[in-house]
Amino acid sequence: SFSSFVGCAHSFDEEIIKLSSDVIDNCIIQCLKYGMMDSNTGKPCSVLGGCLKVIRLLMAKSYSPGSSTQVPLGSVTPSQVHAMALSHSSFQAAISSSNIAFLARTSISDENGSSFCDGLTQQLELIQLLLCTLSLDDENHVKVEKETLMTILSAYNASTNAIDISIRQLLFLYERNCSYKDEIMMNDLRWGSMATRHTVNVGEDRSWEWFVDALELDRIRSTLSQFPVTDTLVADPFRNVEEKTKQSEHNGLLGESDDETNSDESNIDTGLSAKECSHDVLNDKHDLWRGAGDDLRYSPGFILPLILGTIEAHTPHEQGVKFEEVHPGGEMLNKDRGENAQYQAFGNICRKMADRGGIALAIASLSSRCPSLRKVAVAICGLFLKSLQMQESHGIKSWHVRPQQEMIMSSIQRGLAVRRSIQIQKHEEQEGIELGSAHKHNVPMLPSVSAVFLAKALLVLSKPGDDMYGQMNRYFLRLADYHGAFQDCFGLPAFLSLYCSASDDLSRCR
Repeated sequence: SFSSFVGCAHSFDEEIIKLSSDVIDNCIIQCLKYGMMDSNTGKPCSVLGGCLKVIRLLMAKSYSPGSSTQVPLGSVTPSQVHAMALSHSSFQAAISSSNIAFLARTSISDENGSSFCDGLTQQLELIQLLLCTLSLDDENHVKVEKETLMTILSAYNASTNAIDISIRQLLFLYERNCSYKDEIMMNDLRWGSMATRHTVNVGEDRSWEWFVDALELDRIRSTLSQFPVTDTLVADPFRNVEEKTKQSEHNGLLGESDDETNSDESNIDTGLSAKECSHDVLNDKHDLWRGAGDDLRYSPGFILPLILGTIEAHTPHEQGVKFEEVHPGGEMLNKDRGENAQYQAFGNICRKMADRGGIALAIASLSSRCPSLRKVAVAICGLFLKSLQMQESHGIKSWHVRPQQEMIMSSIQRGLAVRRSIQIQKHEEQEGIELGSAHKHNVPMLPSVSAVFLAKALLVLSKPGDDMYGQMNRYFLRLADYHGAFQDCFGLPAFLSLYCSASDDLSRCR
C-alpha cells in the first residue's frame, strides 16, 4: 500500500529521491487537484479523502522533526501545499461538505477505493492536511485572509465532535503562528451561518448581541447531560506532527503551556496526581457522545471565553464613584444618567445570558479538569453575581427571578471558598508547610454530579413555572452552614428529600 511505501522511504537512495522530485511534486499537485473536487460530482468521498491523505503522509514523512528520511520527498513545501489548498476554487465546498460524519473504518464498502481510503471523509482529511502542513511550517510562511477564516468558521459548529475539534485545533495554530493577515478580534469568532453573514457585513457589527442570540438552550441542556470534562481552554496540539506533543505528554499537561498542572497543584487542586492528569488518562474517549443523534454539545473551551468577552464588553466603566461606595446612611451615591445606563445594560446582558443558558454552562465547567477553564468559569460567575447584587438590577421589573438566582450564585461562591479553604488546610496539615500564594487562589474542581446539579438548578430557578422550582428553592433556603454555602460534593444533592417522600408535590417533581 502507499502508506507502506512512504514508510520505507528512508531506505531509498538519496540520488534516486532527488531525480524523482518532479514526479513526486506532480503527484502532490494531482492528488490535491483530485482531492479538492466537489464531492457532489459523484466521486466517492472516501477516495477524495484518500488523495488528501497521500499528501499529508508525504509532508509528514519529509518534514516532520522525527522523520528518518534525510531528503524531502519532492520540492513542494508544507506552506505551499497549505496555500494551494486555501486558494483552491473548491475549498469552501470541500471544507463545508455535508458528509461530515466521522465514519467508522469498517463501515465503508467502496468498490472504487481500498483499505487505504476506507472510513475517510473529504472534509476531515482536508482539515487534517491543513493542520499537518501548518504544524510543519517552522518559519510561519502561512498567511490567512480574514475572508478565508470566515469560510473555515462557517464549517464550524462549536461542538465536541471530531470535525469541530480539528477545526478548533486549526484556529489555535493560526493564532499561535501569527498567520492572520488582518487583526482578528474575539468578536469575529462567529461560527456556522453567522460567519457567512459576518463576511458580508464585515467591520459593521462590533456588538455582542449576535452571540447571545446564537446560544441555543437545547444544546446547553445536551452539553449538561454529558458534560465534556476533558475539554480544555487551549486546544490540544496536532499530535501527528506537533513537536511539543511528547513534551506535553511527558509533563502531563492538559493542552496548556503554564505550570498549572504540576504535581503539587494537581494533588490539592483536583485530587488527581500529575500522572492521572496526563492526556493519556484523560482521554477523549471519556467524553464521547453516547446519546441519540449527532453530537451537538458545545465546546466549553471555545464558548466560555466568548461568554466572558460578552459580559466584560458590557461591564460598567466606573468613573469617580466605585461600585461599593455608599452614603453613611447606607444608600448608594447617585450616578449620572450615563453611568446608570451602563449599569442597566450590564444587568440586561447578564440576564439574557442566564436565560440562554450561558451561566449554567459556566457553572457546569467548574467540574472541568482544565484549571484555566475553571478560572474563566469563576470569572463569569463572579461578574454575574455582581450584576445580581447591583442596585440597578433591583429596579429591573422583568427580572422576577433575580433573588433566586442571587441565592444560588452566592451559595456557589461560598461553597467554592469553603471547599478551597478545607483543601488548603488539609494540604498544610499533611505536608507540614504553608501553601504558596501562587496556588492559594486556584479554583477547586467540583465533582461532575455537583456541578451539573447546580447548573440545572439555576435553569430551574429561572423558570417559576417549572415543576422542580419549589423543591429547588426550598433546598437552597435550607442551607445554613457558612451562610448557605453549597457543600454537597460527596453525594447526590437533594436526592433524599426528593425521592423519600410521599408528598404529591414531590411525586410530580419525580
